[in-house]
Amino acid sequence: MNKLEQIYPQAVEHTKNKIEQDIDHYLETRPELPTFDQYVSDRKQYIEQIWVNVWLNKVTNDVPKSEKKQFLSEKGYEVHGIDRKLINKLFRDEMRTYQPFSAVEWLNETFAKHEEWEKRYQNAITNYIKREEQKKLEEQKQSFRREIEQEATSLIE
Repeated sequence: MNKLEQIYPQAVEHTKNKIEQDIDHYLETRPELPTFDQYVSDRKQYIEQIWVNVWLNKVTNDVPKSEKKQFLSEKGYEVHGIDRKLINKLFRDEMRTYQPFSAVEWLNETFAKHEEWEKRYQNAITNYIKREEQKKLEEQKQSFRREIEQEATSLIE
């Protein structure tokens, strides 16, 4: 299954990115640094589910039908004359347990050290403040444009 071997690292990276985005979103509005364990406790269900979602979407969309059939045949399924939806369902069911990626284990290796967690918190806060300032600036620009348009309209009339 050459395509699975190509897709797997992409799905792992995508999962890591999704978790990092979730961490940033979790941290950015906290007035104080929550513990890493608190984050894992609060978001455990999401963390455990994200790999399955990313992986299943990736393999369902990126693996060609012929490779899905070949994989299922090797697992002992009869695939000739079977509906595409059933092939996809069987394939997804098999993929749920195919080389699972432990997101919690990766998180522990990456962020369990207090320094790394604190650094992530500081970056999340900084980025959040920048985004909020940019948002305010954009709102001010929009308001200014509306005023100009209203003034121009009244002058033209």
